[in-house]
Amino acid sequence: MNNHHLFHQKKIPLTFILLLFSLALFFLPGPNGLISILSKIYRIRQYRSQISRLKARADSLEKELKLWHNPDYAAEFARRLFRHLPTDSVK
Repeated sequence: MNNHHLFHQKKIPLTFILLLFSLALFFLPGPNGLISILSKIYRIRQYRSQISRLKARADSLEKELKLWHNPDYAAEFARRLFRHLPTDSVK
């Protein structure tokens, strides 16, 4: 029974050491460390969000450009713009 007890005492520290070693490898700094990987994932999500916003802005600008190619739209816009100016300033 005494030998069995000694075996368990040695096994626990060995398991603990292996666990600590595994965690140290997992959290090691560097290109494959957890912190680095999480940082890369965060940046990828930010870039994807920015790409979505830029695509929406590009679509909006394309629609506006199509409006400006219409002479009626441009004329109406100019009428509304110059309607607010005093008549003596427009020559």
